[in-house]
Amino acid sequence: MEVYTLETGVSMILAWNNEEEFNQAKEFLNELLTGDVGLFAPELNKPQFCTVATQQQLEALFDFRRRQRETRQRL
Repeated sequence: MEVYTLETGVSMILAWNNEEEFNQAKEFLNELLTGDVGLFAPELNKPQFCTVATQQQLEALFDFRRRQRETRQRL
């Protein structure tokens, strides 16, 4: 998933370990992001694209990924 932060202009690619974690991330982002930011439908065979407005939203996404990793490591 490509993630772009409006506040900083930083863009990055994030990958998930499996489809379940990817779907959890999409759910999380749909709840976190509203208005002009959020998930955008990709073109065929293109990565999912997401725009976050603030550094705080990006940090929330990083925290979510950390919790996913911790859960996976406990299994």
